[in-house]
Amino acid sequence: ERAGWLCDSYFAGPAETALCGNNLCEENFFRCFLLEEECAHLPKEMFPMCCPADHNDGVYIPNWAMWLILEVADYGKRTGNTYWQGAFKARFDNLLQFFSRYLNEDGLLDNLDGWVFVEWSKCNDFIDGVNYPSNMLYAKTLSCMAEMYGDEALEKQARAVREKIIAQSFDGCLFRDHAIRKDGKLCVQDESTETCQYYAFTLDIVNEKEYAPLAQTMLERVTPHGEELSVNGKPLYKANSFIGNYLRFLYLARTGRYAQLMNETVEYSYPMASRTGTLWEHNATDGSCNHGFTAILSKWILEGCGYFGYDKTKGVAYVKSPSIQGDFCIRVQVAGGELCLCKKDGDFLYSAPEGVKIVNI
Repeated sequence: ERAGWLCDSYFAGPAETALCGNNLCEENFFRCFLLEEECAHLPKEMFPMCCPADHNDGVYIPNWAMWLILEVADYGKRTGNTYWQGAFKARFDNLLQFFSRYLNEDGLLDNLDGWVFVEWSKCNDFIDGVNYPSNMLYAKTLSCMAEMYGDEALEKQARAVREKIIAQSFDGCLFRDHAIRKDGKLCVQDESTETCQYYAFTLDIVNEKEYAPLAQTMLERVTPHGEELSVNGKPLYKANSFIGNYLRFLYLARTGRYAQLMNETVEYSYPMASRTGTLWEHNATDGSCNHGFTAILSKWILEGCGYFGYDKTKGVAYVKSPSIQGDFCIRVQVAGGELCLCKKDGDFLYSAPEGVKIVNI
């Protein structure tokens, strides 16, 4: 891709782990943001939305700064390396101070400045006032900070934000996207988007057990390549590739729905790949047609084939029975050579070079 954007990197980083067995690019990416200690055209606590190719026009995406915190937390879990958590701590603390200036009487972010970006869809028409997807991201940000730095007060704040979001945004059927003030009173608006629901599940605002009807609507009735639904007489506005549909795919992977994930990603992405040989920022060609976040599809395909990563410190490769129905053969680079996984006539076979132990999970 042409530039180093935050949020895209949250998806590209795990792809590098899966494909390369290291995260050299992601680590250099982190270094860029640490070197930009203060940008003259941005609030002093804010990270550039893109580095080192940011504009000097004063525009920033506050949401993307929160995604950086999520990525650093995820990197630590993926790699076992907590160096970057320590390196970013002071900057992350300052960022939370920045967001605290926008908290309303309910403890929710209200009328954020900058380019409040949720995704490329109707969803981004509903960013004024209290934007609930942004607050869902804020709750997850607080939880990541609490976990990385052992701060119980931040976890308590995260729980309070989640509770307020549910109390205000959920109408008993769907999460609504935003609330605005009328005569000084905060009024939740009626609009709901697919993307808002994906934020709720993927960022751990709600779970399927307690919100089973919503999960059934989103995961069984809604498809990324399907038509827009009407729910209780109002439209459930469609998601776009970035990032609503990829949040959906991420949730399917996290919950082990690989057969569904493989089917949906083929339905959604194959027309792009067959037309341009690349995967797109939008579900049409009116955006970038080679966007970095789409690299995570390669990780999910590997997982669909039964490969769940290689721990070079332990010399262990993790495999699982594949969810892909047809025959395949893939090779993944590990220390000392290639790990080979094949499925032929229903039999799943794998082999590894000497010194690499295979563990079934």
